Amino acid sequence: MFTALHPIVSPNPALVPPPANLDPSQWTSGAATTNATFYPAVQGLLGILFQSSELSSVGTSINQALTQIATLLSNFATKLYSVASQGDVASTVSGIQQALQLAATLAPSAAAPAVNAATGLFTQLQSILAVTTDVKQVAAELAGTAQILNTLAGLF
Repeated sequence: MFTALHPIVSPNPALVPPPANLDPSQWTSGAATTNATFYPAVQGLLGILFQSSELSSVGTSINQALTQIATLLSNFATKLYSVASQGDVASTVSGIQQALQLAATLAPSAAAPAVNAATGLFTQLQSILAVTTDVKQVAAELAGTAQILNTLAGLF
């Protein structure tokens, strides 16, 4: 994700190479670094697109969604950073996924998109944890992602 968005925005401080201090508060308390050339151009184009009355509510909804996801990731990163081991995290994520599966079977159909989105998020997290043993690095990357999403929300 960082590579794909790098022409527009990148975490501040940078996550590549990994910094010595991986405390998520470094990324949750400040703004991402915007590219001085591309970010204003994208901001201007999106501003034109979403200034019409028909699309302004879409822009507002995108802003709110990005902000809410960023808040979720930031909170999760902070909690993840304080966890003792990868095994503890994997067990917790697995338990959350089981609860979400139960919720998917019991919840009304209108709740399905939210439950499916949460399931997808925790499936991705479980995939990330399967390829690394450094829980603190994962926490830092989640916090960096939250920082990027918060900055991108300002485009809408």
